[in-house]
Amino acid sequence: MSRPTSEAAFLRGLPDVAAAPRAVLRAVADGVARTTGATYLPPQGWDTPADGVDVPVDASPWLLGQAREVLHDSAVRSSLGAWFTPTAVARELVSMAGTTAPRTVMDPSCGGGAFLIAAHERFPSARLHGMDIDPVAVETTRAALQLTGADDTGVRVTDGLTDPSPGRFDLVVGNPPFLSQLARSTARPAARRRELTDRFGALATRYVDEAALFVLRTARDLLAEGGVAVLVVPEALLAAGDAAAVREAVGQRCTVEVVWRDTRRVFPGTPTCAIRLRRTTGRPPGTGQSWAHLLAGEVPDVTVAPSRTVGDLATATADFREAYYLLADHVHEQTDEEQGTPIVPVGLIDPAHLRWGRAEVRFAKRRWRRPVAVGLPQDFLDRRLGPKVLVATQTKVLEALVDADGGLLPSTPAITLRTDRPWHVAAALTSPVATAVAARRHAGAARTRGALKLSARQVLQLPVPPEGEGWDAAADTIRRAHAAADAEERRSLLLACGQLVDAAHGVADPALTAW
Repeated sequence: MSRPTSEAAFLRGLPDVAAAPRAVLRAVADGVARTTGATYLPPQGWDTPADGVDVPVDASPWLLGQAREVLHDSAVRSSLGAWFTPTAVARELVSMAGTTAPRTVMDPSCGGGAFLIAAHERFPSARLHGMDIDPVAVETTRAALQLTGADDTGVRVTDGLTDPSPGRFDLVVGNPPFLSQLARSTARPAARRRELTDRFGALATRYVDEAALFVLRTARDLLAEGGVAVLVVPEALLAAGDAAAVREAVGQRCTVEVVWRDTRRVFPGTPTCAIRLRRTTGRPPGTGQSWAHLLAGEVPDVTVAPSRTVGDLATATADFREAYYLLADHVHEQTDEEQGTPIVPVGLIDPAHLRWGRAEVRFAKRRWRRPVAVGLPQDFLDRRLGPKVLVATQTKVLEALVDADGGLLPSTPAITLRTDRPWHVAAALTSPVATAVAARRHAGAARTRGALKLSARQVLQLPVPPEGEGWDAAADTIRRAHAAADAEERRSLLLACGQLVDAAHGVADPALTAW
């Protein structure tokens, strides 16, 4: 291709990689090597390179990492967790490390080199180190650092999670790959699971994201005493139950704070933030169990007297995806001819209000207004029908609905509570106190920023007020809210219910209700 005159023209002029992304990436790497003098060692098994791609000699060093990302198709990027960090974000996060100039800087998953370029700009005398499992990423970083005049000899092809002797560093920065273990495309293969279990033991089991292990590796092995790290991570790391042991281990070595949130959706797909770790000695155990409060921000810090929890009044269950697929195979739209058991996805649950038949909901890849299940096994129905309280997840506030008649069939991820005091439980969960406590404990776990995602166990751990007339009055109020004639009456009753529960907890803060 001809030599472009600007970065934008260069990016627009890159070839389509849908047919042979490896060949084109190698061509770009060859072009980078020719233009900058960097030595390029292609990974074994790559295709024969096409014609080289010219890179402007006076190109910004940031351009090379952007080109590398453009040349990956989206499926490849997702499977690698490889997303280029924009220039402004890399500079901003490096600046959040503090004012003391580090002697050494490490990016354990350097990608296109954005953080190391930003570190060189801010700390030109620092010795730069980088690791990445992708040889083209390493070559891209080396070439970019050469364009800045920085020494690139500390950047090498290796696995940032398992390299046995990386050393310790004053500053660790980076955007480690997000590789959710709930998605088939990014789940670890068996060999990788064994490798990480050998390295991290039980901390690498179940659904722990690769990003969480990078945070652990940084705290445990990479940070020098007094060193600082700034790492981009999924917000779910701060609250996910599977990452609790990782947070515990990190919290015993480092102080942790959130210094940036991706409010501009710079990184697609998942709510993202940046955390700052500071390595200190003698930290007590138990300090890393939950970091959700670091995301709470504007959430009021509610303190309630030690009392009972929802678990003292109820049991809780939540279906797994197998139940969802079974329902999906038996769902129909209710008609005069086709009757069945009403299916209630979380989108049809509002506080004290069932939207079934009143609003459309997406379920099993279709839109429904009156979804019903027909032909389900009787034992499946027996375990799920009967009087209960349904709690929606992935919502901005806790939403509880009493199924007094017991005829509703919940769908994943709704939580089912069984109790002989459903109105009291629903009132407790519908209060501002319950939502504030849940947000400070579990913020960040949901797929959508600002939403709450709780497990059945976490719902059972929420506080209920002391016994008394206040809670009794709240239970009666939410019962009337379920029977309200219109939305305005229901809203008024829900506000009254919340205020009664808050007062029963000993909390009388108008700002909490307003929030």
